[in-house]
Amino acid sequence: SLEMVYDAMGFMQQIGRASGNEGVADIIPNSLEMSLQPHSLDARVITAAKPPFAIVSTNALFTKMTKYTQMEMEMKSLSILEGKRTDPDAKVRQGKPKHDFASVATGKSAC
Repeated sequence: SLEMVYDAMGFMQQIGRASGNEGVADIIPNSLEMSLQPHSLDARVITAAKPPFAIVSTNALFTKMTKYTQMEMEMKSLSILEGKRTDPDAKVRQGKPKHDFASVATGKSAC
């Protein structure tokens, strides 16, 4: 039996080295430990992996950007960020299918 594994992070690092831009591209966190590392340039929010995708943690930049404290955000959904001033057209992506969060949450692809 043969098992093939795709290492996305290794692939991205190879692309960086091959293009001569090694160290320029940000590394996307691929673990909870890596996501929780202090990083002043990225606003980060960590959610549970299963619906309703409750917020588990936010970093200082996310808190500053949204004006919500860590305690206010915990166990809430990202829909807490949608309010009266939310532009419904902001969800529309030119040339892309409509992104329906309810169908994506049930496992249907948005594309």
